[in-house]
Amino acid sequence: MSLNQRRALYIFFILVFLTATPLISLYATGYKLGRGGFNFQKTGMLIIDTEPEGAKIYLDGEVQQDFFKKIYAKNKSYITTPAKIKNLLPGTYDVTVELPGFWPWRKKLTVHPGQSTFAEDISLFKKNVPELSLSGDFSDISVSPDNKNLLAIEYADDRTKFSLINLETESEKTFTASATDGLTLSWSPNNKKVIAGNFIFEIEDWDNPISLNKLIGPRIKNVKWDAGNGNKVYYESAGGINCYDLSGNTEKLILNRPTLGDYLPDNDYLYFVDKEIGSANLSVWDLNDNKLFRKINLPDSTYTFLNPGHSLINLYDNTHDILYLIDPFSAYKPLLETVSGVKRAHWVNDRTLLFANDFEIWVLNLTNHKKTLLTRIGQTLTGVIWHPNNNYVIFTTARSINAIELDDREKYNITKLLELEMVAYPAINKEGDGLYFFGKIGNQSGLYKLYIQ
Repeated sequence: MSLNQRRALYIFFILVFLTATPLISLYATGYKLGRGGFNFQKTGMLIIDTEPEGAKIYLDGEVQQDFFKKIYAKNKSYITTPAKIKNLLPGTYDVTVELPGFWPWRKKLTVHPGQSTFAEDISLFKKNVPELSLSGDFSDISVSPDNKNLLAIEYADDRTKFSLINLETESEKTFTASATDGLTLSWSPNNKKVIAGNFIFEIEDWDNPISLNKLIGPRIKNVKWDAGNGNKVYYESAGGINCYDLSGNTEKLILNRPTLGDYLPDNDYLYFVDKEIGSANLSVWDLNDNKLFRKINLPDSTYTFLNPGHSLINLYDNTHDILYLIDPFSAYKPLLETVSGVKRAHWVNDRTLLFANDFEIWVLNLTNHKKTLLTRIGQTLTGVIWHPNNNYVIFTTARSINAIELDDREKYNITKLLELEMVAYPAINKEGDGLYFFGKIGNQSGLYKLYIQ
């Protein structure tokens, strides 16, 4: 090699060094050529995780791969969750996450310069076919508040069949009795007993229910649990509101009031609705002093107490579909919140209410009194459930099961999990991986289970 060639090569390497070193330094400190190629921009990072893990990640339709692995191990070069994708130019990306056997997840996410964008609470739902758990034409399905047991009720001719399914072991217990009138479904506060029809069932002694007709009499109605440990029940009779102590087998008249609206026993107080000409009152009866504690004026309507056990009185106006949230002990403002257009309402926690009408699903944050619309659909809603992981809401129509993701960036993602001939009475287990519902597939009606995670 001649001297001139050596000098040229030497100069070339110096130029490469002088050019590459700043570029490498900029890249190492988080800078990258912009989309136009004429300026450097501070990059950002996307941190993404899924349950289950191992999902491929697509940005604007392009699957993400590890640059160095792609060179020597192409089959293993895909970036999968959990992942940190670095050195992304600022901007909005169409992010897709895919895992075989699961519904894909999609959302537009914005990456900001020098910042990390997180998507770490993604739950992927399985693409599955529901399994038949129990054959029958069920009229109601109810899950215990602790999500451990499911009660299904079926009428057949002049008989009523009560089926209990343990959602953890999937074991089944049944009890068949003469047809019951005025069907009531109510779980005790300790989850160990349930009022179903005219019976009180104990979960651990399912084959020997207590007949309310035999115990108290055939002309009782509106049976409710006391807010204690499940040893007392209240009921209406011709004489008023009564209490029966199951542990001592004693009966007591609590309030002599032949004309009754709905009522709610709650530890030391009994709440009931009094009707007057042109108005109504929420009355608070002190059970210890056996006297009226307070009256709160209400618009003239018929009312039902919902969600017993909550810190506020949930009083539902049946005529106008309005839910009143009342603090009966507030001297200044007992009516804390009015929620209109309610068909169903469930408390997620003491400050968060999930409620819906026939076509809309909302969340009320009681801390800031903010109501948030999650979705509006064109079909009638038949059920709404808050998922145990607190990141999703499951809702059903007459023919479909769907999941709403509660991440509100860009929009609330909705995934259709299943579509079939009929869906009713949805219920979810404690872990959130099994969804039960009454459905019909072909000629087979019954209680189905859909493994969703």
